[in-house]
Amino acid sequence: MVEIVYIIAIATVATGFGLTLLRKVGPICDSRAEELVFSLGFGLGAIALVVLALGFAHLLYVEVFYGLLAVGALVGSKELIGLAGRLQGQFTGRQFDWRSFYFWLIVLTGFGLLLNLLRALLPAHGAVDPLAYHLALPKLYLLKHHISFERTLTGALYPDNVGMLYLLAIGLRDASLAQVVHWFMGVTTVGAIWCFCRMYFNNKVGVWAAAIYAFTPVFVFFSPLSYVDVGVGLFQFLGIWAFFKWLREGEQRALMLAAVFMGFAMGAKHTGIFIAIAAGIAIAARGLYCKEEIRSIGLELALYTAIALGLALPWYARAWWEAGNPVWPVANALFNGLAYKGAYSVSSGAIVGGTVGFVERAQDLLHASATSLWQWAWNEKLGWQKATGIYYVALLPGIVAYWRRPRVRWLALACLLYYLLAVLYVDGNPRYNLALFALFSVLAGFVVEQLSRQSTRFLRLLVKAAFVVTVVGNLAQGYALSFQGVQYALSQQTADGFLLENEANFQAFRFVDKHLPPEAKVLLQGIVKGYYCERVYLWDHPYQMLLQYGDYKTSEQLLSRLGELGITHIARMIYIPPGRTKGVGYPQYFADPLHEDFRKKHLKLLHRDNGYVVFEVVYPS
Repeated sequence: MVEIVYIIAIATVATGFGLTLLRKVGPICDSRAEELVFSLGFGLGAIALVVLALGFAHLLYVEVFYGLLAVGALVGSKELIGLAGRLQGQFTGRQFDWRSFYFWLIVLTGFGLLLNLLRALLPAHGAVDPLAYHLALPKLYLLKHHISFERTLTGALYPDNVGMLYLLAIGLRDASLAQVVHWFMGVTTVGAIWCFCRMYFNNKVGVWAAAIYAFTPVFVFFSPLSYVDVGVGLFQFLGIWAFFKWLREGEQRALMLAAVFMGFAMGAKHTGIFIAIAAGIAIAARGLYCKEEIRSIGLELALYTAIALGLALPWYARAWWEAGNPVWPVANALFNGLAYKGAYSVSSGAIVGGTVGFVERAQDLLHASATSLWQWAWNEKLGWQKATGIYYVALLPGIVAYWRRPRVRWLALACLLYYLLAVLYVDGNPRYNLALFALFSVLAGFVVEQLSRQSTRFLRLLVKAAFVVTVVGNLAQGYALSFQGVQYALSQQTADGFLLENEANFQAFRFVDKHLPPEAKVLLQGIVKGYYCERVYLWDHPYQMLLQYGDYKTSEQLLSRLGELGITHIARMIYIPPGRTKGVGYPQYFADPLHEDFRKKHLKLLHRDNGYVVFEVVYPS
């Protein structure tokens, strides 16, 4: 539970640091709650960039991280004390209405978030992407004390602001703290939705909307895991919120703040680029609609672009420097970047061989337009990534009844634009578009608030009772997901004991960590989840081009290549599932003639368990 102390410290430093930076932008917030949310988001993004700078400077040490928190606390202390005083003034003398429906809806929402926290506190296990690269890359950076290019790992050159927060968390504690960071960014998003609704509609709509988003299944499942999407969604939502403020008020400060968060989002994932570009187009469209001078429109666009691009630029410049492609491996044929076995299809969001022609691309887009919504689901039947819940399907059609209201209409049009651009063109995976569901939740919250205010008392009670039933059902599902976390929290089981039971490769990697020399370099064969390997390692994933087994006809040639790469040991999955051999292209090592000949001649067995082996590579003396 010490992770809770750490996340409070990180959040406190981020708030103070972010508020100090927010003051540089100028007065912009309409309430203390808004000030808190924007400061927290600003601070988290700024800390991520500071950690990135430390990585470029080869200063990734635990002592430096503690120093960073100390300096951040010192820099933001004055503003933080002032904010605390203002917030205290807001709550002094205020009494909560225990009989209010909204009070108990807040309590139920908080309980759902608490269940997610119990999952976040578990040792990191199971999920592939976090253990393969979202957590594994920061762990490798920490081992090397700098931001290195791990060419064989997926995501090696992805923009990774959220990963920098994970790097800080791993340095301070471990992967569990990184999971808590992701969970906390989700909690911040829930709070931001409530604050946005207070400004855009009213406080009650905010309570409904926050509950709807907090119980969206894709959010419930992924927020306690160390993916990056909840963090990206937070930055995008704050950017869209600030952009709405600029559209409404025309204040340059709001435009600058929107640019900051769009920059953070672009620096957290490639998908942030498209919404940032859409905002730029909207700036020009607004200027033309309001008949502003071309020079004025140009200055606004230049300011927005300079801030957003400037904050994201370090990541894209790094990719260009390392691979000759700022978005490597996406659009690799366009930039003629470092070789990668496959091309990224924007329409399908999948790695495919070759390139896609114009006709095929148009067909894919038309197919996506017709089917993308129907590939989502109210439950996990199609996978948790597509489990969007029942609220949006049930409530969003209700906006038709309130279409005459300008704020409803403009927000709905913004959602439609987001859907057309990000979902249809880029990727229809709801996990990649959580900011859209944050906006959807605002509209759904407005609709259900209107329904709950019907003149007939029976109808009001029916709406509220039906909603509570869905919340209770979601809590039951959340408890089922978190049951392992509840058991772990109440037990005396150690993290190692838990991982031996729940993470298949942990036993092999524990052997590596205890018995291999610090300078060892390990080749992972058939394994991508390398987080628990505390030695430098490479993947042999078929998409990477650094080690292609088909290029070597004899075991001696393969040995020579491993020597060039500095490989000293091999960790191998004993049996490769058919989906990975046929679908991905891994060899079945112990049944492959080349690998069997190599094993007999050049490998010495050091460890074997039920699923994995560890070898030492024996080079000729």
